[in-house]
Amino acid sequence: SVINAFITAANINQLISLDGNCSGEIDLLSIDIDGNDYWVWEAISCIKPRMVVIEYNAKFPPTHEWVMKYDEKHIWCGDDEQGASLKSLELLGARLGYQLVGTNWNGVNAFFVKKEAAKNLFPQPAQAENLYNPTRWGIQYVSGHPSRKYTGE
Repeated sequence: SVINAFITAANINQLISLDGNCSGEIDLLSIDIDGNDYWVWEAISCIKPRMVVIEYNAKFPPTHEWVMKYDEKHIWCGDDEQGASLKSLELLGARLGYQLVGTNWNGVNAFFVKKEAAKNLFPQPAQAENLYNPTRWGIQYVSGHPSRKYTGE
């Protein structure tokens, strides 16, 4: 189902559970709302994802704890004062029963797996200081071969 709604920490569980759509254990939850990501993840109680992908603010170095102040009406205006640092998400994830297992190379998404599933399958120590990637916006992979077959060019 697709639901067009403005997401807040107060309505996220209702939206996920709408019409009995989703509850209990799920495989993957992706959170990318350009602002209140931390607060929304913290509020989710109606589902138990095995893995969470969440946007982090790589402006902050891996040792720095920072979370934007919760604003129910927040709309991202393109600035860098949004979301949460990787260290803050690492600590929230640990409190919620997750282990930080990696970040993507351009410093946008952090990946968390339920602690009991993560075991020793991922890099250690499972901390922001070890798994942080800085911002690398605008960098694109170019293979050197034209992709006409897939792009229709």
